[in-house]
Amino acid sequence: MVLVVFGSAGVFGQTEFRFGAGGGGFFAGHFRGGAEWPYQTGTAVYNIPYMGGGAFGFFDTRFLELSMGFFMGRGTSTRDFGDRVVNIDRRITALDLGLMGKYPFIFDRNLTLFPLLSVNYRLTPFRSGTGHFVETGNFNALWFNLGGGLDFYFTERVFLRGTAAYGLRLPNSYERAVAVQQDGTTRLAHGPTIRLGIGFRFSETDGDGRPSRDSRALARRLNQGFAQRGISEARATAVGPGVRITIANLEFVPDSPDLIRMDELIEVVDLVQSVFVGRVQVDGHTALAGTAEGRQQLSVERAQVVSDLLISIGGWQPHEVIVRGFGAERPIATNDTPEGMARNRRVEITLFEDFR
Repeated sequence: MVLVVFGSAGVFGQTEFRFGAGGGGFFAGHFRGGAEWPYQTGTAVYNIPYMGGGAFGFFDTRFLELSMGFFMGRGTSTRDFGDRVVNIDRRITALDLGLMGKYPFIFDRNLTLFPLLSVNYRLTPFRSGTGHFVETGNFNALWFNLGGGLDFYFTERVFLRGTAAYGLRLPNSYERAVAVQQDGTTRLAHGPTIRLGIGFRFSETDGDGRPSRDSRALARRLNQGFAQRGISEARATAVGPGVRITIANLEFVPDSPDLIRMDELIEVVDLVQSVFVGRVQVDGHTALAGTAEGRQQLSVERAQVVSDLLISIGGWQPHEVIVRGFGAERPIATNDTPEGMARNRRVEITLFEDFR
């Protein structure tokens, strides 16, 4: 099936998984369908259009989504014999199971668009019409849908998902029975489905919880670049969210956010922008000197200097760069020696890999 190729090409072609889950509501319509057969000098037609909505939950990876929903709708089944029409109001109650394949295109840190193919099996109905019961399974339906969707990220983890698709439904057992009984044919049904929901994205890692393969590859590439350019104070490490670059011993004016030398930092920014496009977080740190309030303020100001370079030289947009300061709360060496204090006066740049 096309859906399996579409979904599995991404899932099994890469080892990283980025799981998500969420839920929301949806609207669905159903047109045509039913059956038709010769009647007297013309054609008799049976169909049951309906519209309705419901709620759904989903479990999501980069290329696949599994969903389960509950649907309720109303419609009027019609048997048109040409010389007379018989109408019966129907209520549709259904359990909807879906498998969706998608291929994401990242436009910026907040917006991802994707085409989609999905298969839905709708277990319907449990009851239909006033006083009219049908056997469970008579109206079970298999849908094939084509459409598109978007994920809009409010934060790194929380996102809004919207999808719109149009589908074709295969004839159900009731329609086939009518067609056989009347020596007629079934009619292909079709209709739209629109969904809107909220999801939560878990961390991007390999299946065993380690940093992803792409994160490790990017860290190796950056470290090779640092070595080739003679940048001895920068080191890239793969972490859960992506890649963290630690730049130690930056030469700031004492107790100031002003850099004495910017050459090495400019080299780091130039290398990063040549190999990476995505969200960035800059964390500033200080050695243990002065007051806690002063260290905190200084760490933020020093991180802001690096952020300004990323924006002015690297081409990042302001909303793509997060700035944080930690003062002397997270030392990586002792503050009892000049060498250790030099290592603690550092800035860390985290590159967030987007596996959406």
